[in-house]
Order: sequence, then structure tokens, then C-alpha cells
Amino acid sequence: MCTIVEEEPYVAVVDNPYLRDICSYCFHRAPPEHPLKRCTQCQLVHYCNKDCQRNDFAIHKLECSFIVNSKPQIPQSKPRLLGRLLIRKYKGDSTSVKAFNGRCFDDLMDRTFITLLFSISNVEDIQKSSDYLPLFTALCYGLPNYVDQEFMVQAPELLRIFGRTVINCFGITEDDHTVVGEGVYLGLSALNHSCDPDAFVRFRGRKAVLRTANPEIKRFSNQITIPYTNLDALTKERRTDLEKQYFFKCNCKVCTDPLRDGYARSLKCGECQMGVCIVIESLQVLTCDQCGAVNPTDVDEAFRMNQEIEWQLEKEKGKNDTFLNLQSDMTLFAKYDNILSKYNLPLASLAYSVVKCFGVNLEIDEWKAPVSVD
Repeated sequence: MCTIVEEEPYVAVVDNPYLRDICSYCFHRAPPEHPLKRCTQCQLVHYCNKDCQRNDFAIHKLECSFIVNSKPQIPQSKPRLLGRLLIRKYKGDSTSVKAFNGRCFDDLMDRTFITLLFSISNVEDIQKSSDYLPLFTALCYGLPNYVDQEFMVQAPELLRIFGRTVINCFGITEDDHTVVGEGVYLGLSALNHSCDPDAFVRFRGRKAVLRTANPEIKRFSNQITIPYTNLDALTKERRTDLEKQYFFKCNCKVCTDPLRDGYARSLKCGECQMGVCIVIESLQVLTCDQCGAVNPTDVDEAFRMNQEIEWQLEKEKGKNDTFLNLQSDMTLFAKYDNILSKYNLPLASLAYSVVKCFGVNLEIDEWKAPVSVD
């Protein structure tokens, strides 16, 4: 993997559950022996040292008063992110601060969000796929109680700022893909989505790093594609996430290839070492793609096996009991390791969950189904 470009965020905030553990400027996690130092005024944000506090001072000196004045309420990450955007707008940064490719905040797309939000023909889709309308309504009522009046803008302009944030925000992740905050990256937000991307965005603290394994990509271009959603997910889940957050249905070659999910749910062949039995609802029996042997497992049972793993992983989201999660995951992995194939995506995600408990980081979001040969 080679690095194409690196970018600092225009604005970024640490999510509330991590404020004590992750520096609100550099986004590095503090080791237990060196705890972060809390801002003595707002007592909410924490920094590694005086250097990080000094680097964040231009924004936080104003944000700090917002937080203090809102007590005893504790602002969540989205109002804090919008508060920082309003501070930058007040300072004139929304047009003067440019990214490496020349984009400023006011250049970011908001048309898609606003058009969908107020299009009568899409009201049902918005209600089904998004929580953004009630969130924006709540922000309209709540922001004046958080942001000082001189920084506030009229509702139409606030909607544009909110729309740009919704469409262009990145979840900032640690090495194990845990999302610990969110940020707006003016340059990288120009890139479009693909489920078969040219490059990936990784994070070194707050810095976003665009990396690729394609030797033909030598420099940044707006034609480079990146994934907007986790690729270690089946087609239905990826499409749902994209429709909910970005308001489009992905019809890329990956999403329209039924064999992709067939391999992602596949079973081992009991007769040969090389083949797998793809699992697709339309099939009556499961047969090996290499030797043609029939697998005795029926299609419904194969789906049930995959769903058992998916439900286990979904149940563990948000739970911090590493020991119990590890026990359950190892038991389930042992149950299906000799049944499901090496291409099975739920099994791979389960294996990733197990090794993550031991501090090992793997990148499974570059999973690809085997290439079919006619």
C-alpha cells in the first residue's frame, strides 16, 4: 500500500464516550500511565499536553465558553461539530481555508441532502432511510442554547452547513476500525464511493491518509474512488447504510453480482480441497464450484448458519465485556470453522472479532470473492 495524500481535518470532534481517553486535538489514545489533561474551564475536552492544547486553542477558546454556558447539559458530538463549523464560519474560514486540491468548506456538496430533504416525492424514502430531519429539527431548537448568539446563522444557512456535514463527514477510526470521532476533510470529501474502490482512507490520529495498492495510481485525482461503508458486509447491509446516510442506491458491479454474496456465505466442499459451495436463495441444492459434488446441507440451513454468526456479532456491538465476547466468539468459530469456507464473510468477521481481543489488527475490508472463470 502506498500513500497518495494526507490531510488534516477542517474540524473534528472526539465522540463523547472517548473524551477522557483520546486527545481532542491529535486524536491519539493516552496510555494508562500518562492520562490526558482536562481543560480546567469546560472540564469536558482533554489533551495530551500543552502543545495539543495550544494547537486547538484558536477554536476551543470559543467552544469552551459554549460548553461552560450550556452546563449542566453536556453537548454531544454533533452539536460540538456544528459549533466548531460555526466558529470557523464566523472567522471567515469557510471560504479562505483551502484544502490541497483547492476546495473550501463552501464548495462542499449539500444539494443532494437538501433536495431530498424537501422533495415531496421523496418524503417516504427520507422517513424510511434517515433520521436526519428530526436531528436537524432538534439542532435548530438546541443549538441556540449551546452556541453564543453572535455565532448563530439563519435556518436556511444552518441547513446548508448541516447538509454539507452529513454528506462529507468521515468517521475517524483507530487501527481496529473503532469509530472514535468524526471530522470534515475538505479535500478527501471530493472522492466518490465504490464497493470495489481504488483506495482506502486510514487515520493516524486526526490525520486522514489516502492509500492504494494500485501501482498505476501515482497522484491524487478526483476520479479515485473510496468506500463510504464497511466492505466486510453483505450487499443488503452496504446498500442500506449508503441509502440511509448518503441517499443513493449503489448499483456498482459488486452490488449487482449475485455470486459475490454467494461466495460470502459459502460452505466448504466435503469432497475436494479447492472448491466451495456458494449459497444463493435461488439454488435448490448446494454444489461445489470445482468438482460438482453435492453438499448435504440444504440452502435454508446454510442461511441459518450465516445468520447465527451475524446475529452474534450484532448482539456484541456496544458491549465492552471483552472476556464474554471472546468466549462466545471462539465457541461459535469452532462450531463453524470446518463447515463454512475460507471466503465466508460472517466467519471472517467473527475471526476478526476474536483476534481483536488479543490486540491483533487485521484489514478485512479488502475482502474479495474469488474470480469466476467461465
